Amino acid sequence: MQAVYDGLNTEYTALCLNYDGANSCTAMTQYLASTLNNAGISYTDLMTELGSIAPTSPIIQKLYNGIQGSYFQDCLHFGLYCDSHIADPLLDDGPNNLYLLGCELSTLAGHHECPCIVSWSDSTGNSVGEGFSVSGLPAGSYTASLNHRNGCTDTQTIEVLLECVGCTEPGACNYQQAATINQGCEYETCAGCTNENATNYDSTATIEDGSCLYSQETYDAGVAFSDCDSVYNPDYDHDSFIGINDILGILSHYDLEWPPPHQCGDPLSYQGYDYETVQIGEQCWFAENLRSENYENGDAIPSNLSNSEWSSTTSGAVAVYGEGSGTCYEDSPDGDACEESWSLNEYGRIYNWYVVDDARGLCPAGWHVPTDGEWTVMTDHLEGASVAGSHMKTDYGWYNGGNGTNSSGFTGLPGGVRFHNGYFYDAGRAGLWWSSSPAGSSAAGPEAWYRYLNIYYEDVFRASSVAHVGFSVRCIKDTE
Repeated sequence: MQAVYDGLNTEYTALCLNYDGANSCTAMTQYLASTLNNAGISYTDLMTELGSIAPTSPIIQKLYNGIQGSYFQDCLHFGLYCDSHIADPLLDDGPNNLYLLGCELSTLAGHHECPCIVSWSDSTGNSVGEGFSVSGLPAGSYTASLNHRNGCTDTQTIEVLLECVGCTEPGACNYQQAATINQGCEYETCAGCTNENATNYDSTATIEDGSCLYSQETYDAGVAFSDCDSVYNPDYDHDSFIGINDILGILSHYDLEWPPPHQCGDPLSYQGYDYETVQIGEQCWFAENLRSENYENGDAIPSNLSNSEWSSTTSGAVAVYGEGSGTCYEDSPDGDACEESWSLNEYGRIYNWYVVDDARGLCPAGWHVPTDGEWTVMTDHLEGASVAGSHMKTDYGWYNGGNGTNSSGFTGLPGGVRFHNGYFYDAGRAGLWWSSSPAGSSAAGPEAWYRYLNIYYEDVFRASSVAHVGFSVRCIKDTE
């Protein structure tokens, strides 16, 4: 994967702006490189694939093939086609189609936004110029030294053997001072800045001369792009800028999503908390209780209700075990569950069923509170409800040795309950979790199904409760 990543990093990370967060060029490039590598797609395969989308000249492809692995491929455009022969066979593509660093052609001159600094020296080490092209060099050996802004360096030595073909007429738009054999002069078009996003855009110019200037706002939107492509054009969407959208385009070309889809077993961030997840059979579950204080749409869930408010509400409400000054009983062997900061860290929050049944949602997008049937699917997978509790209970935290094995990874802790009268009971002794499935109604109001573990049994009990009782909540991933 490193070779794939190095290549992609050259194309994108060095050219993109330094975006923060999950959408950084580096993170996206690493994901693209890893995915292509796992699929058996090499960096060269990628270049070939994308070359068919945004093809470049044969000489550029030949140069890339010759210097593959070198950071020279970032800034190949700093020379001229010449009717000559060059000592380096990698650059020799026959008469009238050679790439010679000793001559300048405005249409191929390097743009000032190329991520390389180039300096030139002769065979004695004396400097003969800087930039992507130098002019008027006599025959001899010359060395170009590249310093890439990502820290890499490289050198290339070129032997200039013959004179250059080009336009020798100073009045021509394509005049080349270094040319000694006149050919191809033209007067109808002139060089200038052809990028409409530049502050000095010249609508009459048809030859890009690398003179474009850009405002700070332009750079904030994406790195200005000119002739700085290598094997293919990294400006995937052809908007004259290299940025996040270009990488998104490449990802889309390979049917990849960004951000990458969540893999069960990886942590999931939601509303300021990171949740462990676990695969149980064909289902993906939260491996800990929900802690959210808001619905999925961002609306706050009413909290800090008094005992009387808790018992009388017919709307959603959330609590932390032991909060306030009301009645609280606990039997946790590991801490004081009636101390709300400890119980929040250990058990998460508890919710009445009106929250679960609210259309605004409680779990993150792509997840939901499990139905009664989905709870049954899990307990059936864990050898049935009569023994599944042992597989679901943690191997710590249960009063009087009522622990389980947690072989399922469910990590069921005894988070207790807030009863309809507002009192807190059974922390350390029982774990109770809502389903999203209604179970009819009684004189006290609507009821719903839930699951229940306690210290005395290996069973998972199924029962129904009135909606204004508070239980823990787990989330389960939506099926495809």
